[in-house]
Amino acid sequence: MTRRVRAGWATLLVCLLVVVLVSATAPDPAADVRRAHADVAVGQVGRLDHVEVLVERVRRSRSVTTATERQLDSGATLVLVDVRAAVRGESVAFRSVRLETRDGHRYEARPEVPALTTTQPGFTRVGTLVFEVPDARVAGARLVVDSEQGAYDVYSRAVRVDLALRTDGPPEPGPVSVTEPLLEVTP
Repeated sequence: MTRRVRAGWATLLVCLLVVVLVSATAPDPAADVRRAHADVAVGQVGRLDHVEVLVERVRRSRSVTTATERQLDSGATLVLVDVRAAVRGESVAFRSVRLETRDGHRYEARPEVPALTTTQPGFTRVGTLVFEVPDARVAGARLVVDSEQGAYDVYSRAVRVDLALRTDGPPEPGPVSVTEPLLEVTP
């Protein structure tokens, strides 16, 4: 073999080793490496940027009556999450609140029940989020309150609340009454 052919093989071998090394050390694309998660349970406070999130209670039903006396019925499970969000630093729009299931599905809160809306610093928003979730995906679901995302999604924090949802018992008989969200001065 000539010197030129050996150099070509050596270069090819080095390139292959670099590809293997990069592939072995690259993060899993399914993992969200841009988030540091504060994992908490119902009744515990999760802190995120300028917000403290507390889930006080979780219920399941098939029917909900809103503060405007509108009734929401579903053949799926309606997950009701009573939440308090104290805003400390900058105003927060709460655009990134969702329910995530164990199998990775994401559900947004029903718009008929606006529990978390833009809140200024020094105030606490108190309300009930209502999520409509297929029965088979309810067990093990978590509430995720993510940081506000601007033009670029940067490295930040998110609060994940284990809702301790199980489906071994019947849902609460409905309709369950959901009150108007409150705005309190943060102590």
